[in-house]
Amino acid sequence: MAQERAHAPGVLDTWFASYSGAGLLVAGAAIDVGLALSGAAEHGRTPALVIAGVALLGGAAMVALERAGRTSLQLLYLFNLASVVLVAALVAFTGGTSSPYPGFYLFAIVHTAGFQPWRRVATLVVLVILLLLAPALYDPGNATF
Repeated sequence: MAQERAHAPGVLDTWFASYSGAGLLVAGAAIDVGLALSGAAEHGRTPALVIAGVALLGGAAMVALERAGRTSLQLLYLFNLASVVLVAALVAFTGGTSSPYPGFYLFAIVHTAGFQPWRRVATLVVLVILLLLAPALYDPGNATF
């Protein structure tokens, strides 16, 4: 039997936010593994696979916390920030400016935009912009970025 949930009108649904966030982490991990095993990244296969494992654990943690009734929008925002850090590590370990992974930042931005107040979205977008520009700073000679 499906558990009934009481919802007040206008209240953001942490259940949907948790499960959709977990789904994005799992999808990102699957794409990460596929790209790593196909050789799309010039180097960094092992770190890419480790980061995929961490993303899977993060998705499992989101679901477990939701099932335990421990989720909040603040906690989900922390998961989004952590996923941005994971993507930054993935980009750094898989070639920086030549990494195939910078598009993964969109997962966190879209999820944040769907469930968080605009100030949190703006903060995350600024962080992502800075992280997107960072590889260009340490590899300015690569014009393919």
